[in-house]
Amino acid sequence: YTLSFIPSGIRWIISIAGMDADKEKGLENLRRVYKHGTVMKTEAAFHLAQIYADYSAQYDSSLILLDSLTEKYPMNIIFSYEKSVVLIKNKQLDKAAELLNKISQFNFDKFPQTNALIYFQLGNIYFYQNKFEFAIRYYTKFIEQANSLDFVGIAHYRMAICYYFLNKILKSKHELLLSGQGDE
Repeated sequence: YTLSFIPSGIRWIISIAGMDADKEKGLENLRRVYKHGTVMKTEAAFHLAQIYADYSAQYDSSLILLDSLTEKYPMNIIFSYEKSVVLIKNKQLDKAAELLNKISQFNFDKFPQTNALIYFQLGNIYFYQNKFEFAIRYYTKFIEQANSLDFVGIAHYRMAICYYFLNKILKSKHELLLSGQGDE
């Protein structure tokens, strides 16, 4: 499934390795593994949930899979985090915030970037709700804890917008300058 998104100019390399880039076939294989598999059923469910949410906006289908995963593995921070992201995409902001606050209490040392991303998503929730002071607070926590540049620029950009609507124009301009940081 994923290989179908690789640019056509590079696909020939994949074909040399004997793989094809057929997203329908890949999706059907994932569904088959989820339905009938035993060894990779959990991984298939997780990847199907991501595909449903990210590529076809089937948030309800994604949440059904993620509900079963988080019920079976309640201490799995990755499954819970992914469920919170899908809840945000599905505009269930209060449920997402509740879940993010719950998993932020886990604070697994082995997942520092996921722990930081929890603050980024909480910032997003408050940003979408126009609760700019809270959004700034969580974006700041995210930036302080992030050990990767991913989303740092977006956090600064959204903080600039928050400060602008709070009529703190100088801080808004400062954050706007910092928004160039982060991944490309």
